[in-house]
Amino acid sequence: MRKITLVSIVALCALTFFIKSERNIMLPRDTDGHVHIKNLEQVYEVYPSTISDIQKRSKFAQDQSKKMIDSIVAVPHEKQNKQNTIYALDSAWAYFGPELGIFELVMYTHPDKAIRDEAAKEDLAIKGFLLEHLSNNIDLYKAFKAYVSGNAKQENLTQEERLELTGMMSDFKRSGLDLPEDERKKIVELQKELQQISQEFSQNINNDTSSIVATKDQIDGVSDDFIGGLKKNDAGEYILLTDYPTADMILNYCKIEDTRKRFSKAFKNKAYPVNVKVFENLRATRHKLAKSLGFESYAHLDLDDQMVKSPERAYKFQLDMKDKILKKSAEEFKEFVKDLPEGVSLNKDNKLEGWNNGYVSTYFKKKHYDIDEQKLAEYFPMEQTIRGLLDIYEKFFDLKIEMIDNVKAWHSDVRLVKISDKSGPVRGYVFLDMYPRPNKYGHAAMFPGVTTVERDGIIYPTVTSVVCNFTKPTAEKPSLLKYGEVNTFFHEFGHAIHGILGTTKLACQSGTSVKTDFVELPSQLLENWVENKEILKGLTHHYKTGESMPDDLIDKKLAQIKFGQGIHNARQMGLGLVSLDCFGVNQSHTANDIFKEHTKEFAPQIAYDEESHSVCSFGHLCGYGAKYYGYMWSRVFADDVFAQVEKEGLLNPKAGARYVKHILGVGGSRNPDDMLRDYLGREPNSEAFFKKIGL
Repeated sequence: MRKITLVSIVALCALTFFIKSERNIMLPRDTDGHVHIKNLEQVYEVYPSTISDIQKRSKFAQDQSKKMIDSIVAVPHEKQNKQNTIYALDSAWAYFGPELGIFELVMYTHPDKAIRDEAAKEDLAIKGFLLEHLSNNIDLYKAFKAYVSGNAKQENLTQEERLELTGMMSDFKRSGLDLPEDERKKIVELQKELQQISQEFSQNINNDTSSIVATKDQIDGVSDDFIGGLKKNDAGEYILLTDYPTADMILNYCKIEDTRKRFSKAFKNKAYPVNVKVFENLRATRHKLAKSLGFESYAHLDLDDQMVKSPERAYKFQLDMKDKILKKSAEEFKEFVKDLPEGVSLNKDNKLEGWNNGYVSTYFKKKHYDIDEQKLAEYFPMEQTIRGLLDIYEKFFDLKIEMIDNVKAWHSDVRLVKISDKSGPVRGYVFLDMYPRPNKYGHAAMFPGVTTVERDGIIYPTVTSVVCNFTKPTAEKPSLLKYGEVNTFFHEFGHAIHGILGTTKLACQSGTSVKTDFVELPSQLLENWVENKEILKGLTHHYKTGESMPDDLIDKKLAQIKFGQGIHNARQMGLGLVSLDCFGVNQSHTANDIFKEHTKEFAPQIAYDEESHSVCSFGHLCGYGAKYYGYMWSRVFADDVFAQVEKEGLLNPKAGARYVKHILGVGGSRNPDDMLRDYLGREPNSEAFFKKIGL
């Protein structure tokens, strides 16, 4: 359910927001419940560090939200107004909303298992609270229904307030609150069950520490720096964990095919077999929920409130591009395998084995574009690169961005960034958790925390976190980022900037609280900066000499990026259809069979490994549901917007201000279609997208 909101007209001034006899475990709040961070020590208090902290924070959030909700229900219909309905619900959101993102971060990153487990427990408790007291609260629904049909018609509501009110009523109905009581109870039970299943699916991925072992001879080709960071077992063999930095090194650089094969099989079977039954249970329960609510499938329910509106339109969007993209992908692959590296050949079906794909790609880049990603990474030492990327954000968005020293956080690797307006006011803080470790979230993501709102002309700062898994520094070398990792950081920090600059009146509309099939646009847009020659020239610094990347090397890299667009977009299209079909009308096929079908369809030149079960670790199927198509959907719009930004200047603060005004700074307070029309001055189109991928 969307972030249904609440504000109260009851006197919260008398509430005590801090426990005086202990550390300040409660977030500092104003009288409406919104978190108002005023100093660095309060930033450090945002993430709980003990089991007791988590428990008390969870109870406080639920207790205060419950009071707010009860106050809405108690207002006589003739006395209802936007303050004691719309803003009252937003205030309730202000109490429990931040804790959801905060507990999720703790659950996925804290080194202490007991604390991770408690965060997971209270995350479920708050989500259960939401089901009972908000999304399935019939009395609350009746109160809002009375307001909509009564006093709301006489009030002068703003565009943002009307959008939220409409969304609230839609969400109430999508939760089944207009159904008979016995049916509502069944829906609540299904929703509670889904919360538990979803958390189990995600935690099984996060907790998987599977690995293979190999001798030094068996990892020939990988860098000495990488080998130096590996742990050994009692027999002296190297332990290769199935994390992303290891996958990048082994699958792209290891010369020994058997090692690549063994690692690939382990990597593509993360959370297998435990997540097979879990995910099929998730699918079945989501389908049952959707049918109970009157939808044909979970995909229909999931997309009902998105930009795309329906799975039929999502299918059409992707399939309209299918032939063009598959043709380009086939042409690229034909070039790709013309000259294979020594020891690699196509199989009896004239296909490339999946575990050879990355290795052949690395060889191709080196031979045809003279691109060695490991050598390229020498121009991207992490500290200087991140500072350079932050400088770009500073210029374009006209901000002041500082790295904070002596950070107090959940792990010694964690850094902190402070972001302010040039005029002085602090806009937000971003924790950076950059390196892999056991039981840490294994991919890259932005985890929201404290949201930004505007109150009486004052902007409340954001606190959020960016989590990545980059190669750790060694005694000889700093952490050197692959080009793809630079792109990843720019993308994820783009989500953080969206969360920081998307200041709204309503907390539930703040920052990244937009349609899921629009939320990737701001981050995808910003990836384009690292595909610009002048930007790369200023961004790169060789870790030994400090020299920028040579012009000819930049030209080669940018040419190489353009070459693989067909293959990349074919893969994205296949995954989008996997997510739609997993939650579609036809539930007769297993998720693994669906994954297999679309993988073969959109990567027909790659032999499908029948022993793989990648769907078990495809975390987006849990969080994004049927909405993975949104990556391509939003990419089309992002490229259209970028074409305009590029005309105005990639480091032009006036261009940044216009973009913030119409899109980034709006948060979820406007319909995305209106944002795009306002910014572009026309209806968006796919011309820039097709031009970029060479079609």
